[in-house]
Amino acid sequence: MKKITFNFSPKHTNFFSRMFFLMLLCPVAVFSQRGGAVMSEAQKLVTDKTGVIVCNVVDENNRPLEYTTVSILNTQDTSLVSGAVTNSAGFAIVDAVPWGSYLVRITYIGYKPLYLSNISVTKEKPLANTGKQQIQTSANQLEGVTVSAQKEMIETNLDKRVFNVDKSIVTEGSTGVDVLENIPSITVDLDGNVSLRGSQSVSILINGRPTDLSMDEIPASTIESVEVVTNPSARYEPSGTSGIINIVLKKERKLGFNASLSLGAGISNKKKDIYFGRYNATLNLNFRYNKFNFFLNYSFRSFSSHSETSLERESTFGNATTLLSQNSTNAWQGLPHGIRGGFDYFINQYNTITIDGGYYRRSNQGKTNIQSLTQNPLLDTLSLYDQESSSPPIGTNSWNAAINYMHTTKIKGQELVIDVSMSEWNRNNENSLSQFYHYPSIYEYYQQSITTAKSYRITAQLDFVTPIGNGGRLETGYKFNWNRTNDNYQFFSGNTENELQEDITRNDISKYVDNVNAVYLVYSNSIKTKFKYQFGLRAELAKISSQLKSNPELFSPQPYFDVFPTIHLRYDFNQIHSLQLGYSTRIRRPRGGQLNPFIDDTDKRNLRQGNRKLKPEYTHSIDLGYLVVYKKSSISANVFYRYRYDIISQYTILINDTTTYTTYENLDNSHSYGLEFSYQQDLFKFWKLSFSSSFFQTLVNADTLYDQSLLNDFSWQVRLNNNFNLPKDFQIQLSANYLSPTLTLNSMGHETGGAGQGRMNALWGVDFGIKKSFFKKSLSISLRISDIFYTRNVHVNSYGSTSFSNYNSIMDRYRDTRQLWLTVTYSIINYKTKQQRQRDIESDFDEM
Repeated sequence: MKKITFNFSPKHTNFFSRMFFLMLLCPVAVFSQRGGAVMSEAQKLVTDKTGVIVCNVVDENNRPLEYTTVSILNTQDTSLVSGAVTNSAGFAIVDAVPWGSYLVRITYIGYKPLYLSNISVTKEKPLANTGKQQIQTSANQLEGVTVSAQKEMIETNLDKRVFNVDKSIVTEGSTGVDVLENIPSITVDLDGNVSLRGSQSVSILINGRPTDLSMDEIPASTIESVEVVTNPSARYEPSGTSGIINIVLKKERKLGFNASLSLGAGISNKKKDIYFGRYNATLNLNFRYNKFNFFLNYSFRSFSSHSETSLERESTFGNATTLLSQNSTNAWQGLPHGIRGGFDYFINQYNTITIDGGYYRRSNQGKTNIQSLTQNPLLDTLSLYDQESSSPPIGTNSWNAAINYMHTTKIKGQELVIDVSMSEWNRNNENSLSQFYHYPSIYEYYQQSITTAKSYRITAQLDFVTPIGNGGRLETGYKFNWNRTNDNYQFFSGNTENELQEDITRNDISKYVDNVNAVYLVYSNSIKTKFKYQFGLRAELAKISSQLKSNPELFSPQPYFDVFPTIHLRYDFNQIHSLQLGYSTRIRRPRGGQLNPFIDDTDKRNLRQGNRKLKPEYTHSIDLGYLVVYKKSSISANVFYRYRYDIISQYTILINDTTTYTTYENLDNSHSYGLEFSYQQDLFKFWKLSFSSSFFQTLVNADTLYDQSLLNDFSWQVRLNNNFNLPKDFQIQLSANYLSPTLTLNSMGHETGGAGQGRMNALWGVDFGIKKSFFKKSLSISLRISDIFYTRNVHVNSYGSTSFSNYNSIMDRYRDTRQLWLTVTYSIINYKTKQQRQRDIESDFDEM
């Protein structure tokens, strides 16, 4: 028998590197030529912890298929375990496969994917041979288009959930806010505040990095997926007491030139009014040639939002009782657009550099009208005025840039990653307010406030991962995060619109700086393959300074040194049932408007101000999860507990008989319990159903601030989603959600100032989408309707009392939540032929 040898020269090393990036696989197998020799070489790759899987792939004419991708997938969550590509004889050797049973996926451009189940490697039988596997060409395949397994819209495993946005029709033409509203365990209130498991203390990242963008500034068409991690390991920042939401933006790495253009137009409806002026456009480009991959994304959006609010409040301050009645309308328009691009440079098999950056511009303007009437219990008028506040076009500019370097070695699983990013955010906000008093006397009042804000952020991170000992894995790293925000506030007022006087007593400049240095260490291993454990420890030194120009010494820098341990345990009963336990400690540092010292008196009856003396909030979190995965269904259940102390919360009090004051304070502590359940099922070949529900119980200890009835909250939410894949390339999606009545310890925003802490009514809604594909799915037209029955309107009953005052209010808000969107998307996919790819690869070898 002919002996087969392998020469790993730099030229061949680059060849394997090229295949690595073309197939997006981590391991690279050793190639043989024929059956007996293949098995002989495969046997040499067996270790005391891992086995080898051998696969031979042929086409319909029994000819070997070179460059076929053979992927070894976890049967529980279909995550990639290992993989390889076939050689010229059609053989692939996949090594470093831990003991267990796996799903094998075979894919090749222009052919239907083939799946093999229950392929096992054990200590007794470490070598598995799948035999000859014949794959079939796709009858409806355009030349050069990749055929691969379809992703589920929601992928669930024990430690995180992944929501694949491109599978959702009901979010087309929308923003990141609408995307998050469709993810289990996440809720978004009327002001865009995101809550995870009932807590607004959540860390939101974009591509794994901190961001200054809000979710309504990110078009849904630029989002690839959303990752929800409720109990992260020590490798991640501990910010956000309820976990991490990572927004993964689209970036193609396909060969050749690829492009997609999406255009959308929509209308909205509030009660009997219909509004036009909603448009969006997104362009995605990528070009990959030889060692370079270039990508570019541009997005544009024109939007308008409309709402109306009514507030009825009865207040008692000392011996005086007053009745306040307010009606307000709000109209807002915006023109945001942004561009993001960069490139990957695949230096060789072991080194890759990625450079990317983006620029974002948003111009907004709006107007709010308020009619305010104050009466006594006998309905005698005490005060009556009309107020109009407006903002000229507000300019928001931001840019970011990042460089990432990844180095791997010949040691499998060992890698070094260095990531450095910078960003700047600027905002100029001018607000003009005019009040026309009709009673008790007739006069006019005008004021103008100008706020100029600028924020800088620099992050640098180094991560190193390496195998250690007998099957162990060690992760360690360092992260530096520096953020500075400057606010310049000017205030003008007067009784004549054109002769406003500057009030220098209210002018000020604030500066906020936080500087965080962190190191972490994570060790993981397994016992007899079924029991896996991971222990982590993260140490952070944070220095926070908050200063006012008017009083530089008022708030001195506050250094915080904290240690955050994490524990993750997992036991796989078999291929179907798994159990995991996680523990982590987390922190929430005060930021932004929570620290803003300037009083917002846009509504004279409801004042707002931040608190520069806020302390960080800490959380201990425990999560127990159970996962069951069958061929056509999956079930997951999670029970969690959170203990929080020094809770950052907003609260509202009366400061006189007609005016409320809203600010922030640290509460004592709270205990939260929760249960989450998720179920996904392929009912029929054309019908996929997903169902999720969450139940939350929170007990708050804050006797000095809140009414006792506001310290115990139980709420729940349910989501149901149906996806239908119909003949003639039609897709239909029907989704519904319900959120039970819940407590709100937060004011509902400027339009509803004074709503304060209280109970919000139940919210529910139904969304519908239909999509039709043409020209073998290169063109698609979709139509979606959100809030079909116009039920997402808010009713809040708020109340609070002290020894000398109390209030009770009812607030109702209506928005243009019912929307109709039409979106057209055209895609160009231009893969090179196999011969072209081979020539490109060979030219790479010659350059080495």
